[in-house]
Order: sequence, then C-alpha cells, then structure tokens
Amino acid sequence: MCSSDLTPSGQRIEWLAAVPLGEGALPLLFVQHLTDLDTRRAQAPRRAPHRNGVLDIERIYVAGTNLAQMVDAYSGVLGGPPPTPQDGIIIKANMARYAFAQSDVVAAEAYGPGPTQDAMESRGAGPFQAIHRSEDVTASARWLQEHGRS
Repeated sequence: MCSSDLTPSGQRIEWLAAVPLGEGALPLLFVQHLTDLDTRRAQAPRRAPHRNGVLDIERIYVAGTNLAQMVDAYSGVLGGPPPTPQDGIIIKANMARYAFAQSDVVAAEAYGPGPTQDAMESRGAGPFQAIHRSEDVTASARWLQEHGRS
C-alpha cells in the first residue's frame, strides 16, 4: 500500500507499507520509505519524546505456540541465520531474539505460568509486551498512572 502525507512546510513524504496476510502470517508491518532520509529528518530535526517520556521501542515480544515454527517463519522473512534460543526467565518462555539497529523482535513460547502464558490465554498468539526507552522512568510511570494505564 502506497501512502503519503504533507508536512507543515508542504513537502510530500511517501512510503510503502505491507502487512503479511493469510495463514501463518507474522504480526509485522513493513515500511519502505520512498522519500530520502535527509528530507524526512528535516521534518523532525531532533529526537522528540512522547508526552509520556518514551523515546524508542527497545524490544517487542511476540507470543506463539511453537518457537521452532516461529523461528523458521521469522528467519525466512527477516533474513539472516536463525538466532540461538534463549531462556526468558522473566517472561517465562523459550525465546529467540532478532536484533535490529536499535530495537529487537523476540519470538516467545511459554514454558510455564507467567507473562507469555497469560498473554496466550487472554489474547492468543501475537505481540504482548513492549519495552520502551525513556528519558525519565519516574515521569513515564507517573504519566501512565495519571492516564489509567498502570
């Protein structure tokens, strides 16, 4: 899908977006920028945090029922060698982490009671947790509490 937007200065910014569909589709959104990086950066010359203090997404966790199948699918789409499975002791899951420039996508299969299993039982397979970078964790927590999100 081709999309575009006009900046406040009247500059047109364009991109292509694709979402995999069908059985076994991954919960990912792919974006290909058609406008050069310098033009895009000129629209936001400095890194601007959200009002809740969040700067970036550090990691996104995606729950599934079969880590080996998830690794095959993600590796086929994301390229590169499959990551070595790891023990996610906090999320109580076997996991495989795909590292990108500043963010990671983590495929996770629950091995016991915990966040991953809770997500699978309440929502099914798909993204269930994100870790964000913040300039002030206390301010971010306060914002979330004030907005009924904690």
